Amino acid sequence: MDKEILGTSPAIAALDEKVDRAAKSQCTVLITGETGTGKELLARKIHLASRRSEGPFIPINCGALTASLPESELFGHEKGSFTSAISKHRGVFEQAEGGTIFLDEIGEISPAVQAKLLRVIENKEVRRVGGNTSIKIDVRVLSATNADIKHLVAAKKFRQDLYYRINTIELNLPPLRERVEDISVLADHFRQVANAENACYTKSISDDALAILKEYPWPGNIRELRNTIEQMVVLSMSEEIGVMDIPSSIKESSTKAKLTEKLTQMQIPEDGMSLKDAVAQYKRHLIAKAIKLTDGNKTHAAKLLKIDRRILWRILRKTNKADLDN
Repeated sequence: MDKEILGTSPAIAALDEKVDRAAKSQCTVLITGETGTGKELLARKIHLASRRSEGPFIPINCGALTASLPESELFGHEKGSFTSAISKHRGVFEQAEGGTIFLDEIGEISPAVQAKLLRVIENKEVRRVGGNTSIKIDVRVLSATNADIKHLVAAKKFRQDLYYRINTIELNLPPLRERVEDISVLADHFRQVANAENACYTKSISDDALAILKEYPWPGNIRELRNTIEQMVVLSMSEEIGVMDIPSSIKESSTKAKLTEKLTQMQIPEDGMSLKDAVAQYKRHLIAKAIKLTDGNKTHAAKLLKIDRRILWRILRKTNKADLDN
């Protein structure tokens, strides 16, 4: 299992400094960030760098808590406290004694459970469902959410006092599109992991392929990148992963984003311009780029451009080699 937030971007360097300081404290930490950015990984890093590293680390997805008995899962229950309680059960707070509990997607907890959670964190003790006595606990609480929790507080869907209690330190994990510099190291790391897990033998990812990966916005963040790299590794027919190995949806999205950026930057000169000549020039540029990306394979270049290869050949016959090289 990965134990590091990989990357050398300024955003990750600044985050690492805060993480080191937060880990040495006993403060509650709220980790924010989009889905797939690695919030649980960051929580594990905090735990492993803390004085509680020898104790348990127990993650719990608050959105997946049993709707009818969330208190039982969190705080435990006594035998006979409800119909299916055939034996005593220690909740996750008791199980995390001496260590860390990670409450992922804490914004999903119902208001009723929020009130009980606040008391547990403040008083450092739990009372099992059906129990009459409180049990002292020594547990550090880390939380995470991909929601705008301040908006939930303003909408009275999340208790303000609980928000302040879990948010002594807030750490934000930036989305992958804001740390493009890290894509190369992440992609190569996931390539090596995929090799090991799938008995594959890829040796590298081409610069052209990396360029396309860096243009894609990665809405699923690190999780999406990892899955994509694993797919490319498993399906690649070469030791070097190339442009042809990238899923078409990613190539199309990257191309559209890059084209949109270029088009918005284009200027029309005061004396006007020939639309026909501009379109023809850009068409030649795209064809030259496609041929380069496919190492001269014109059939693959036509597929990359989503045109019939006969159309590509027709254009090439009318185009000088010098025009393609420019």
